Amino acid sequence: MRRWRGALVVAGGLLVVAAVGDATLQVVVRPRVMAAVSRLVGAPASAARLRVSPFGGVRLRGLRAGDAVTVRSLRIDLEPGAALEGQLRPTRVVAEGVRVRLDDGLATLRAWRDRATQARGGAARDGAPRRPLQLEVTDLEVVAVPHGATIRAERLEGTGGAQAVTVTGRDVTVGVGPAALVAAAVRLEAPASLAPPVSVELSGGRALVHQDLLADRLTASLRLDPGGGEVRASARAPGTEGAAREVSLSARFGDDGGEARLSAAAFPLRALAQVLAPAGLLVEQSTAELEVSGRWRGPLRRGMDVGATGRVTARDLGLRLPRLAARDVMGIHATLDGSARVRGDGVEIDRATLQLGAIRATVRASVAALAARPRLSRWATLPEAGCQVRVDALPPGLAPALQGLQLAGRLSASLALTIDWAQLDRIEHEESIDARACRALRDPPAADVAALTGPFRHRGVDAAGRPREFTLGPENPSYRPLDRISRHVVSAFLTAEDRRFWQHSGFDAAMLGKALAHDLAAGRVEKGASTITQQLAKNLFLKADRTIGRKLEEAVIAWRLEQVLPKRRILELYLNAIELGPGLYGVAEATRTYFGRDVATVGPLEAAHLAALTPNPKLFARRIEAPDARARWLDHLYELLAMMQRAHRVTPGEVEAARARGLQLSNWRGPG
Repeated sequence: MRRWRGALVVAGGLLVVAAVGDATLQVVVRPRVMAAVSRLVGAPASAARLRVSPFGGVRLRGLRAGDAVTVRSLRIDLEPGAALEGQLRPTRVVAEGVRVRLDDGLATLRAWRDRATQARGGAARDGAPRRPLQLEVTDLEVVAVPHGATIRAERLEGTGGAQAVTVTGRDVTVGVGPAALVAAAVRLEAPASLAPPVSVELSGGRALVHQDLLADRLTASLRLDPGGGEVRASARAPGTEGAAREVSLSARFGDDGGEARLSAAAFPLRALAQVLAPAGLLVEQSTAELEVSGRWRGPLRRGMDVGATGRVTARDLGLRLPRLAARDVMGIHATLDGSARVRGDGVEIDRATLQLGAIRATVRASVAALAARPRLSRWATLPEAGCQVRVDALPPGLAPALQGLQLAGRLSASLALTIDWAQLDRIEHEESIDARACRALRDPPAADVAALTGPFRHRGVDAAGRPREFTLGPENPSYRPLDRISRHVVSAFLTAEDRRFWQHSGFDAAMLGKALAHDLAAGRVEKGASTITQQLAKNLFLKADRTIGRKLEEAVIAWRLEQVLPKRRILELYLNAIELGPGLYGVAEATRTYFGRDVATVGPLEAAHLAALTPNPKLFARRIEAPDARARWLDHLYELLAMMQRAHRVTPGEVEAARARGLQLSNWRGPG
């Protein structure tokens, strides 16, 4: 009995000692654990529950370190001997539910690495041998807030020793915006300091965009050395076998420079449809082929010397660009083949050939001083080819008004253009279009220019916006032959709209250069440089939208107008069809409405009023009714009168008499 009592006393004493030891361990080690976590993360750390085992283990639940790290469950195995001496030497870390938020991305990761390296260095200096650290993480998520990047891994396992670190991730997902890269395995090998040489290998990968599969069977490798490195990657289009529809990337870089090569064979772009749609690219049925290589000198940095050469082909491409055309332009087959060089803040295109269907153009260009006021030089040629070939090569939707046009003959063109943004008033340009051999066999149904040799039914809208039709011909009471229109009206329109009407063949290159300079200085399209012939083509056959496609239609129809009609007929039709106010068409209707008289009796100031309405007749007709706009409008008309005088279209006496008589509108009793 006494023996049992003694045993109980000894056991109780041991329990007391164990309890005291455990309490002491909790008091001494727990703060050190939290302090170590705080030092590593660089923020105060707390845990909902923390338990230190006397056998060298730490268990934490609900760990939080500032706003950067949260861990659902964390187990740290420590070297027992070191723990008894008050030192923390982890030999194994097992974590679940790790969430990491990086507000400053790589800067935070580098700081954590440096702190961990310093801790390992201090432990190594105590002379005690260290066992490798085993790492196991389940359910890991890292979010880089500024760039919206996310890294997820179902499982992470690795070893960190005194010399090297090896980490393997299973079922890893890396996402940036709508793009995601999913890999069955990612393996990292690096020195303990995580400094180069570092190698990363990815296998069993897939690339997705908006959850749509872009490429699968992705493999990649990255090697970083102290003086550079290399990267290799390859993938295949979904559902394909062999080398068909494969994309590959290889690059080598270092302090002495580097080179890269990217290739793809008939790669479908369907998965990029949502990404490219905001840029106006429709790629649901498109494929891309490319073979591009680049070289550079010295380490990668801004403003370096980079050269690139290659070939890019897109098939079944669609464009939805309001500036290009009013409707979708589909079925584009285009190839760009050439070389370019980026040097400092300039770009040189040594040679570039653009193949659009059967249309082939060669371009050379250079842009200097991109960061300041750029200087652009461009030279382009369109080699001689059949005129009908050019028309047939136009993508559907670009120029619908030209559908059905049949041509014979051949055409060639060239353009030289130099623009210095510091001297926009000195734009140099030279155009050469040899279309004399082109002749029309049949006009398109939507633009039957030959019908203008006789009476022509013109469509417009009335003041309320309802459709209205009238005839451009003698049966229309408001139609006036050119010899029954005041010479001042003719002079005013020629001065305001087309000073070289009698000299050019439908296009005025000098006006084009001035309009381009004005638009570049304004930063938007304000002047179109259209001649009276081009305006007539637009007014009779086209819509008023400002698109490249419409300008192309306008150019072809204007060319046909100059072929079919004499200049006087073009001018007569223009003056009888021009819109000069809500529901007002032609100078005869406008004169009767604004002045209550016949167009044959109009003087210089009234003629200037009509011509000044042309750029935006509906808007200007409303504005001149406002009392505060009357003086400014008259100043504008007097300026146009002065231009007519300088062009010797009115005499000084006629200008003086017009100013003295003033402008008398039937619906506006403004200052005389």
